[in-house]
Amino acid sequence: MKLKMFLGFLIVIAVASVVLVSCQEEELSGASAKLSIRLSDRRMEARTIMPASALMQTRKYRVSGTGPGSASFGPLDSLESTIDVENLSVGQWTITAMALNAEGNEIASGSGEFNIGRGQNEVTVVLDQMTGSGQLRLNLDWNEDITYLDNIKLDISVQDISGTEIYSVTKDSDRVSQGISVLIPLNAGCYIVSVHASDSDGSLDVGAADAVRIIKGSVSEGSLHLSGSKPVAEPSFVIENRVGSPMAFYLEYSPTNIAVGGSVTLNARYSNLDSMIDTSSLVYQWFCDGVQFYSGSASTRTITALRGVHRYDVIVRSSSPGTMCGASLTLNVT
Repeated sequence: MKLKMFLGFLIVIAVASVVLVSCQEEELSGASAKLSIRLSDRRMEARTIMPASALMQTRKYRVSGTGPGSASFGPLDSLESTIDVENLSVGQWTITAMALNAEGNEIASGSGEFNIGRGQNEVTVVLDQMTGSGQLRLNLDWNEDITYLDNIKLDISVQDISGTEIYSVTKDSDRVSQGISVLIPLNAGCYIVSVHASDSDGSLDVGAADAVRIIKGSVSEGSLHLSGSKPVAEPSFVIENRVGSPMAFYLEYSPTNIAVGGSVTLNARYSNLDSMIDTSSLVYQWFCDGVQFYSGSASTRTITALRGVHRYDVIVRSSSPGTMCGASLTLNVT
């Protein structure tokens, strides 16, 4: 069972410090200032469904501002990490910045209001908004264990990072088909997609879930393979680790000898996390065959071993947008 997907990243444009000089309005008449905007591109990479990796990379930055009266500057484009603006009017300014990819589409944007004083000023603009819209192309296929069924119902759901369902659709297939493709329009941002497959007589109960990153004007394409639920002669375990940086999670299980109806403890663990991620704020969403059965702060879940092939996914998200990732475990129990 192999997912063909990648994860996207969070771009944060930050600046070192803010040095502000406050003055009375009557003292500022005719005064001018110099503004230095330093941009630090911090890439957050993990694996998920996302556009081509080149479209996730910042190629240039664009900054503009409006100030006292009708004063303004920009838009100014820069390939470098520092943008200096000369001869600004002293007073209150609103500064907007964005990161652009190779196609000129916004990856992230942000704005702030700053009181600019005389002399040299340094300000911080944080790009914490993902703007625009794109598309998710989800390719679903399944093995021969499923194709013998006459009617297959596929329930597809998309949640935002808060766990709220924003899109759902049901697709029907037949024994002739071995896959379908669904194109879903979404606003730029991070999402959770889950798929559950079933049939009318209850002999099919499989599914999967994964994280998705959407950027403006691009298609995020990924594939989910659904395995059938027929058990094999001997119990077997297939563990799929999806390792990313900085969010790198994998699933452990115990005990190693599992019988039908026995208890199994699943443990979502990480090998390395960026220092900016607060582990106490992590949220875990657990899925069985694409159906969510828990959402909260628990990194472990105890389940009852079900007969047949069943896939368990965990999607992990932090307080920082764009860091979402997942891991999966497939159990085949007789």
